[in-house]
Amino acid sequence: MTSPSHDVWTPGDVLPTAGHPARHDVHDLRADADTILVGTGTAWTDDPRLTVRDRRGQDRPRQPRRAVMGLRGLRPGSVLDDTGGVALDTRDPREALKRLWDLGSRH
Repeated sequence: MTSPSHDVWTPGDVLPTAGHPARHDVHDLRADADTILVGTGTAWTDDPRLTVRDRRGQDRPRQPRRAVMGLRGLRPGSVLDDTGGVALDTRDPREALKRLWDLGSRH
């Protein structure tokens, strides 16, 4: 995959698919959440940080729980593995939400 400038994309890169206003909106929405949940496909492909950042790109003090659902687990060396991300070994969204509820996630 390449960016519009034809640079080589590597996992963890921020792709220029959304402008700054959209990115700020995403982080504002994340700030209200207890948990950010992605599937293992996203986790393996993008290696996302799943953090909440301010308008300067700095991590905000309060961070939601990071969770990955799926049967593949986390990629070795994943950012999520290094930050205590929760691995939910299920493809069933109801099961994943129940387990997150049991961990205290409400929103």
